[in-house]
Amino acid sequence: MCYKKIKNLINDSINNNLLILILEKINDPRNLGSCLRTAYSFNVNYIIITNFNTCSINKTVIKTSCGYSKYLKIIKINNINKILNILKKNNIYIIGSSLNTNNNIFDINFKILNSIAIIIGSENNGISNKSIKNCNILIKIPMFNKVNSLNLSVATGIFLFEIIRQKLN
Repeated sequence: MCYKKIKNLINDSINNNLLILILEKINDPRNLGSCLRTAYSFNVNYIIITNFNTCSINKTVIKTSCGYSKYLKIIKINNINKILNILKKNNIYIIGSSLNTNNNIFDINFKILNSIAIIIGSENNGISNKSIKNCNILIKIPMFNKVNSLNLSVATGIFLFEIIRQKLN
């Protein structure tokens, strides 16, 4: 796998509205592969994955992504907070997914936002507290029938769908 550099993303963001998916501490290769497949289907421009506590892009990830992972621009990073600060300095709006917020996905007008980065964290812990502090806003998917969370790849699909749905209308 040939990873891209953050400078590629920053250069692309100068004249383009980007959609960036940040996956923090994803341990299950099937979840990672599913997120990559979904990202490809929603035309995500860049995927950022954390170097620590994230599974590598292995045969299972590639198979689960149906091979689409090879078409994605993936950046592997060591320090997520440093990257989030760089993105914010380059006018990229940082959205964190969290169960601990009153803002739901339908409260946000994604159409007025230019470049967007959405952070999805592990099913066990969600996104880190440091990442939460670096977000412009936290949002959640409204849940019913005593269900308090979704599989992270399902949640990723819902978040990306709503962003694209709004931007296309």
